[in-house]
Parts: sequence; C-alpha cells; structure tokens
Amino acid sequence: MQEAQTPDIEDDASFDAESCVDQRIERLLLVCGAIKAGTTWLFSMLRQHPMIAVPKIKEVHFFAPASLPWDPLADEARIQALVNYFDNNGPYVKHAPELAEAARNDLEWFHNYLSGPIDLAWLRSLYGQAGPDHYISDFSPFTSLGDQNDVKRICDSSHNRRLIYLIRNPVDRYWSHYNFHKSLFSPGEDITGYNESFYADELAGADFALHGQYYRFIEMAQSVLEPHEFLVLPIEDCRADPLAAVRKIEAFLDLPPATYDPASLKANVFPSRLLMKPEAFQRACLPLVERDCADLDRLGVAYPETYRALAL
Repeated sequence: MQEAQTPDIEDDASFDAESCVDQRIERLLLVCGAIKAGTTWLFSMLRQHPMIAVPKIKEVHFFAPASLPWDPLADEARIQALVNYFDNNGPYVKHAPELAEAARNDLEWFHNYLSGPIDLAWLRSLYGQAGPDHYISDFSPFTSLGDQNDVKRICDSSHNRRLIYLIRNPVDRYWSHYNFHKSLFSPGEDITGYNESFYADELAGADFALHGQYYRFIEMAQSVLEPHEFLVLPIEDCRADPLAAVRKIEAFLDLPPATYDPASLKANVFPSRLLMKPEAFQRACLPLVERDCADLDRLGVAYPETYRALAL
C-alpha cells in the first residue's frame, strides 16, 4: 500500500502561503459509488447524525475528477444546482415567517456556494459552524470516477478521511442507471422492447459500463488509503437491515450511535421509473456481470450471492 504524501505547504493551493496555516480539513467523509447505487439514501440517513455536517445540496463535487467531460463546479453548473434546489424545495410562502427565514438562510448558503475561489476555505464555508470534531461530508458518485492522483488529493486535503463506496447488484444497477439516463434524455422512448444486441450496444456506450466497473475504484483506493479509511458497502445490506448498516457506518467513522427517523430507514429515496427489466436486457448484462463479479472476487470484496443470479 502506498503511503499518502503530505504536500509541500508552499506549492499546494490548499494552504495559506503567507501565514503557512494548515488549511486541511480535520475530518472528511466522502460517500461515492456507481450511479443508482444508493448514495442518495445514505445521504438521507447520515445527515441525521449530529456529528456529520452536510451541505444544502447532496453533491458539492469538490473532489470530482478533472477528467470529467463537464465541470460540475463551473458557474453554469452551480447556478443550475441553485435552480434545482428551489424547484424541489419551494415554493417559499412569503407570509409564513419561518419559511421566509429558511429562504434567507438558503440564499446565504448559495451565496457562498456561488462565490469563489473554489478552495478548501470555500468548501469549509458550506458547512456552517461545523467544528473540527465534525465530519465534513459529500455524497457524489462522480468521486469514484477519479484516478490515483484524485484519491491522493483527497488525502492531501484532509488530516483524517473516510471513504464509503457503495455497490449494488450489477443487473439492477445497470437497469436503474439506463432507465434514469433515458428518463432524462429521451423521456418518451419505450425502452422495454429492444433485443439483446441493441441493449448490449447501448450498455457499451455512455458511461454505463464505466460506473459498473467497481474494481477500478476499489483497487485504486486500496492502493492509496489505509484499510480503516475505506469501506465497501453493498446497498442490499442497507435494505436488509437499515439500522444495522448505519451502526456499521458509525463504527467505521468512530462516531457514537445516533437516533434516526424510523420512516427514513426504510424509505425508497430517488427511485427510478417503475419499469420491468426486459429479459433481453438481462441477457445483455451477462458478460458485464461476470466481469464485475470476477473482479470483486479477485480483490477479496464480499458481496451478496444474488449478484451472480440472473432469473431469466
């Protein structure tokens, strides 16, 4: 395992060059995983823990890799995040003082979010009065698309860090990802009636297969992080016993147990459209599933046996 290197204070933008004050985050929690693997559910749970500071929006993307084909922190992307937030959390009622005050607080947060420069001080400003004993957190699938240098940047930006990588039954995840993608870019298309060859070609494009290659990020993270800093968690474990899964995460974070809303433990957060997986789609997934499971086996990662089961 490679040891994370501490950056040179004078050369790294994470530090104040004049005062030489260490600006690194004391405790950092990043939750990532493939698209549609459960990061939204985990966000809805961990935001309830008093020692985990969360931003107004689920995905800040501060540690998104530079290799992405788009910049999630560009002005237009951040403005769109503001629009989406108020679309999903409004309307604010002017004659209700408590809602007006909430709107003012939200706008103040977005003022910081839309400002710059985008550095560690900017990131810290998004978490209010979170102290050094709190985890500053972000829940973004895109973190897992980075390379080894991106993981080293995470280490260089924090004194203590924890990464949770969520995985999901490959066929279920591929279908949910494909369904979600089509709902955004081709909402009127009937995606249930194609043949196996068509689905295979579709899965080879976009970023479906890239997100499904769990081994890529796991192997890279294992080469940079210490074992106690990295947790691979099947979302099926969370669904089977949500409270036990959250307690496992608390132990991983070395946090005391918290009280969670019972209804949210079993909530289905941000579900895809309810469409039956076609048999042809499942057959098209077979080579991908075999590849993904073989790679998990090679890395010694435990996962539910159902990942290999395709009921056709």
